[in-house]
Amino acid sequence: MSSPEQKKKKKFSRPDNSRFFQQTLPSWKLIFTPWTVIPILTILGLIFGPIGGALFVASSKAKGLRLEYTNCMNAGSEYTDMSSHDIHINFLTHNNFSAQWRWNADNETCSLRFYVPETMKQPVFVYYHLTRFYQNHRRYAKSYDVDQLLGDARTAKEISKSDCTPLQLNEEGKPYYPCGLVANSMFNDTFSSLNHLSDETSTYGQKIGEYVLTTNGTAWPADKARYGTTQYSPSDVVPPPNWAKRYPNGYTSDNMPDLGNWEEFQVWMRTAALPTFSKLIVRNTTAALRTGLYEVNITYNFPTIPYGGSKSFEMTTTTAIGGKNYFLGILYIVIGCLFFLSGIAVGVASMLWPRRVGDPAYLSWKQDKTD
Repeated sequence: MSSPEQKKKKKFSRPDNSRFFQQTLPSWKLIFTPWTVIPILTILGLIFGPIGGALFVASSKAKGLRLEYTNCMNAGSEYTDMSSHDIHINFLTHNNFSAQWRWNADNETCSLRFYVPETMKQPVFVYYHLTRFYQNHRRYAKSYDVDQLLGDARTAKEISKSDCTPLQLNEEGKPYYPCGLVANSMFNDTFSSLNHLSDETSTYGQKIGEYVLTTNGTAWPADKARYGTTQYSPSDVVPPPNWAKRYPNGYTSDNMPDLGNWEEFQVWMRTAALPTFSKLIVRNTTAALRTGLYEVNITYNFPTIPYGGSKSFEMTTTTAIGGKNYFLGILYIVIGCLFFLSGIAVGVASMLWPRRVGDPAYLSWKQDKTD
């Protein structure tokens, strides 16, 4: 026999006998008929289509160029025309556009010369563009030590247990700083500021100024927060193997890298999701890039030929929706067309094969048993 307390508890846990809790409130359910589906599909098509067109047009207004210089070492010591296969441009007026390159074997520098047919309003961004570089490989992407990047002086024992494998310690047992595969493979070509050689009023090939490019502001604030000034002494650590050209004699008090302010490094450490990507290296946010002939000198360090990849110099402006990328505009246009065509298809089908809404003849038990 249940006690009074148990009866009271059962009564308390019982749902309220109201229309809300008993789910008996008045409701309305849309019945999808051809004359409700057709307007919905048509309106969605008319919304998505123009939005996609606007996004496509806005993206096309981003001016820029990309010059692949992977095989620049095959160019001569004098300027020669680049192959059209290595030139990618996005200007409204680009008739007979050409670019030249030359190779300086003494200092392994690739010089690119190109004509900017239209003024590029600030900000102007310069990227390096890589292909067939898989930063999304799991073993590669996790190969770094968070605490070491923040500035902690991690001991050799701690680094040996970190995710930096296989680049944790050198043969002498000293930690690499920074350790791991991502830091070791950092892009190390350098781009000079742009030499303005000529415009409409000057002599061809005569330097008339310099368009200054800076690395300041190239990293995201969220990325900068992941790095700090190290507490290591230069004698406690060694540079990664691929940094030997930059630090031939190891670290000293004068050249110890400050990861907290090295934005080029911070940009590289944000791994790309796809094997083809562009990463910001320098920019100018204060002055427009005027029409004219320009030259950029690139120190050729980063090897891409051994793994079948390529590298390019890329310069571009932005629009209200960001940089040049037609994907979003094309996606909206395709979806809009699908909605619109679906509306037409439903309309045609409803006229050719009409069906009365709620027709009991279509119930399963009303069908001919012989079917």
